[in-house]
Amino acid sequence: MLTSAEKDYLHEVISAIIGEGSSIKAYKTSFNESTISVVEEMVEANFQCNANMKELIKGILGGSARLSKG
Repeated sequence: MLTSAEKDYLHEVISAIIGEGSSIKAYKTSFNESTISVVEEMVEANFQCNANMKELIKGILGGSARLSKG
């Protein structure tokens, strides 16, 4: 069973990733160990998405530099 502080922290993490929502807040009392697993997956997916976006931007910026020189 999660403590109230742990549920609050999970709510903060979820809200930071997908935004604040009344439905998330309504489910906060039901957060459990399974919620932790899902949030861990969300954080990992978010990290990977950010890494992919960085690579995309690098590629775009690198390509525009070549176009301006060429």
